[in-house]
Amino acid sequence: LITKAKYTFFEKNTFIRLINALRLRLSLSLASFDKLDMSDEKEIWQNHNFSSLASHLSVPTVFLRDRWYHPRTLLELASIKKAINEMPEPQTQEVREFMDLCLVAFSSILKKCSSQQEHMSYVADNMIPRVLKYKPAPKHFWNQIAKYVLALSQLEFELRQAFGNIPNPRELATTKVGDARDLHFVHDGQIDCIITSPPYQGAIDTTTAHRLTAYWLDFDINSLKQREIGARWRRSRKNAFEEYSGDLTLVFNEMKRVLRRGGTLALILGIPSARKQPLEINSLVHKLLVHDLGFVEVCEPIIRQTMPERKSVKSIKDDIIMVFLKD
Repeated sequence: LITKAKYTFFEKNTFIRLINALRLRLSLSLASFDKLDMSDEKEIWQNHNFSSLASHLSVPTVFLRDRWYHPRTLLELASIKKAINEMPEPQTQEVREFMDLCLVAFSSILKKCSSQQEHMSYVADNMIPRVLKYKPAPKHFWNQIAKYVLALSQLEFELRQAFGNIPNPRELATTKVGDARDLHFVHDGQIDCIITSPPYQGAIDTTTAHRLTAYWLDFDINSLKQREIGARWRRSRKNAFEEYSGDLTLVFNEMKRVLRRGGTLALILGIPSARKQPLEINSLVHKLLVHDLGFVEVCEPIIRQTMPERKSVKSIKDDIIMVFLKD
């Protein structure tokens, strides 16, 4: 969804029409509980009217048990999702793309609307808030939509500078969803360049770290968790590194297959801070790509400090950047 949103353009009048339709649906939904007294947080969870509204708005039941949100924020978030899903004429392409964009904006506010401390960048098992604080979900949502409009304006400007006009973005990019271990939907030798950052081994449980989005958007967390590469929950297994190596082998074999001869592969890998030999990941990747698959390393690996937004992941010390060519 995020990738699609980055190159989805809307004609100005169409976008305004869709925004107005969404505002109307959302305002009607919000009005349904505007006068509901939620001052007593302990009592409101047992309130019949609150329970009925939560059911009507399809609030995920997990949030009635594990209370990540203030009750009013919870109903506001459910209202936003309901308004998006009930947009008129969802069968048309422009409405579907608008709904996808809104779901991206919705997903991006789930963490900041929770009562978890702001400095934490992910959601952990032991981080369910003890004190619930009201966060105005509609305000955060419309702010995200506004950021999209600004980003779109900047992109339009850059495209005009580069091409003299705005090309059809659907002719510039295509989004496919799949597993990097099996790129059956990509033909042999079809790709010129791959830029990617494989999951950092044993650093974070990506699926559960984004559980708020998974719960709200009805993703199967257990299924995704089992398919995750390099998950932190596997780090204590005796063969954890071998499992990670096996997954990377599958991924790199697929990358070699889909890259054209002379194509470029650029990797950003994390160096775990706890590992006794910090360049073990470097050695593994070098072995798999150069010795086993015949890639040519373009330059010496570049080690850089972890990006500031990733500093909260304490198990990662540095990043390592590696560039290869398919010979």
